[in-house]
Amino acid sequence: MRVMVYACIAYDSASLSIKSKLDSIQNKAMRICCGAMTRTPATSLQCECGQPPLHLRRQRMLADYSLKIKSVPNHPTAHTLEDSWHNHYGKFKQ
Repeated sequence: MRVMVYACIAYDSASLSIKSKLDSIQNKAMRICCGAMTRTPATSLQCECGQPPLHLRRQRMLADYSLKIKSVPNHPTAHTLEDSWHNHYGKFKQ
């Protein structure tokens, strides 16, 4: 499963069709590990194997990475997480 989530932060912006291919690979792997039948729902497989869906794993890894960036002083990418009024209202002219 580590191979499936390696660099998942980078491919989180991929198209839905690419992500669905990864989901089907995860489902096939869980079927093989559990010895489940082909029509077994993915949610049942995830519960049986104790594996969350890939989209939830990606969200958690993104959250973990952003916390890591915020916790390191002078991190090179810390400015990407700063929420500024320029991001929301910078184009507004009075």
